[in-house]
Amino acid sequence: MMSFLRHGSSEITGAVLILVISVVLSVSLLALFINYINGSLQSLYSGPLGYHCEFTVIGYAVNATANTYKVALALYNYGTATCIINNAAVINATTGNVIMVIPYSNPIKFNRFTIVTVIVNSIKPPFIIRFYSNDGYAGGTLVE
Repeated sequence: MMSFLRHGSSEITGAVLILVISVVLSVSLLALFINYINGSLQSLYSGPLGYHCEFTVIGYAVNATANTYKVALALYNYGTATCIINNAAVINATTGNVIMVIPYSNPIKFNRFTIVTVIVNSIKPPFIIRFYSNDGYAGGTLVE
């Protein structure tokens, strides 16, 4: 009898090889996709859904002297992070124009409650005092 030499692989070996290659490629694509989604969620949690300063003015007191108003404002942080206030603005309540901007060289930092004093000498009440935090949150009140 004559024997034929067969060169190459059988159909079963080819099918198993194609199956293994497709499984490896699909697992690596799945790993890349999961890594991309995880990175997107992490940036979302550290961005808009992360810990932020959220505060409100819960009260104020005005001490009026000759053309100067010393306003003490009580700020309450109901957010989950420490508030860092970089600046404040005094706004004319009737026109909406910014009268003055108060930058703080030493930012105001508070966790729950603090009292901030603002001296306004260019306008009589009513005016709005608005504070701006380091992460973009703004809060203020109308002083009458």
